[in-house]
Amino acid sequence: MKLRSTCAALLLATAIAACATTPEPDAPPEPVTLSDEEFVPLRKAARSESTQPKREAALTALIARDDLTDRQRAEAYYERGFLRGNYVRDDVWAYPQCSVVDYMKMEELAPDHPWVPNMQKDREYQFSRFKYDTFNTAPQECKDAAAEAFNKVHS
Repeated sequence: MKLRSTCAALLLATAIAACATTPEPDAPPEPVTLSDEEFVPLRKAARSESTQPKREAALTALIARDDLTDRQRAEAYYERGFLRGNYVRDDVWAYPQCSVVDYMKMEELAPDHPWVPNMQKDREYQFSRFKYDTFNTAPQECKDAAAEAFNKVHS
């Protein structure tokens, strides 16, 4: 009986010791994001590239970064959407349909951003341009997503 009690006590002590020495998992690190002071010059530099294809590439690279806040990414989408609608047919993606797709992403990421009212006005203008045959050569993925966006906004 004493042997059983001793074995039970040893097992219990071992179990308690194992629980006490198990390290707690590390909390995931806080995501590192750019400050606005770091982001704004990057956005302005991308927007200021010398040609539309270079601006497109720079803004696309900026959007792809994993250290942006949603608001910063929304601003990059706004810039790219504006340029796509403004420099129509100067680049593969420079079409009103592609512009609308970026504007929709901008609004999804930051619906309360102060740029949203201006974006919505320009988005309506871009929607109005869909009827022109000259824009039928837009990439199919933009045409499909823009048609979806039109239905979402106008339903």
